[in-house]
Amino acid sequence: MNETVWSSEFLAQECSRTFETLWDSINAATNKLDVLAQFQLRELLVPKWKQSKLLAHGIEFDARLRYVDTLHNNNGGAVGIVPSYTELDLRAGWRPTRRLELAIVGHNLLHAHHPEFGVAGPMRQEIERSVYGWITWRM
Repeated sequence: MNETVWSSEFLAQECSRTFETLWDSINAATNKLDVLAQFQLRELLVPKWKQSKLLAHGIEFDARLRYVDTLHNNNGGAVGIVPSYTELDLRAGWRPTRRLELAIVGHNLLHAHHPEFGVAGPMRQEIERSVYGWITWRM
């Protein structure tokens, strides 16, 4: 199957397997806290500010830094490693009126691209850095 089309489904299944395995391990263990203590954290997200940081002239600013640990995976018999990475997302927005918001958003700004799943090779898709503008009109 084409990993590009099904990548979100593959990721959801991988996350689901992780929690199913953890749940099964907790249920089978006599010392449940030991199972939790040994659980390896793959991804750590630093939460966004509850509210955008308000800068001069009504400009809002949001930032999100995230770290993802190394992933060892088995993709249909081929064993692969996705290296750990740290990424940064930024957003600057401005509301010149109550109804209009203009923003510029950048995702994955620390690297030009990085893999998030799959086996290394020419067919592995990588997530690229992106920057785009956003216009919102509220009725």
